[in-house]
Amino acid sequence: MRLPHAYAEKGMLPKRSLEGIHPKYQVSVASAVLFTAITLVWLLIHYLTQKFGIMGKGDVSKYHCLQLHLLYHPLSSRHQTQSRGLG
Repeated sequence: MRLPHAYAEKGMLPKRSLEGIHPKYQVSVASAVLFTAITLVWLLIHYLTQKFGIMGKGDVSKYHCLQLHLLYHPLSSRHQTQSRGLG
């Protein structure tokens, strides 16, 4: 839940929307909402693939690692480029 906020602090995601920390909950509300939305979309995809047998005997959970790499590597390379002053 805190990962989008941590990425925003490092400049890997837009800071403006994810930077405010709620004083009571000690977490960025926008970060929590983003995390929840991503989780709900993933659960919906998982449900639909299981309900309609799209993946055959397998399930979509094995592609979670691929999803993380597809989302993380562009962020990581962008951050490294900015850190080196190239971007």
